[in-house]
Amino acid sequence: MPGTKIELGVYSTKEVVPLTTLSRATIYRLEAEGKFPRRILLSDGRVGWLKHEVQNWIAARVRDARKAPDADEAGPKFQKLSRHAQTKGCPGKSAPALEA
Repeated sequence: MPGTKIELGVYSTKEVVPLTTLSRATIYRLEAEGKFPRRILLSDGRVGWLKHEVQNWIAARVRDARKAPDADEAGPKFQKLSRHAQTKGCPGKSAPALEA
């Protein structure tokens, strides 16, 4: 689009891992599956990802998450904690448990 400015730059592996909260292995797997931007070879043994491609990928994940059906239908079901467990911090009851 006219007037749209693309930020040129490259994320290193050390930058893209915390930025996406994914492990390096997961990033490489998603890339191989065509589900993550392809890295570019910067020099022997050095790769990076174009900043605008990674930022667009993150933005798409956010859009997809916001379009998800009602939270009760979209994700795992969590067991509601009793009032006692919530206020007393009962062992084994500090976090919601997943239902089978």
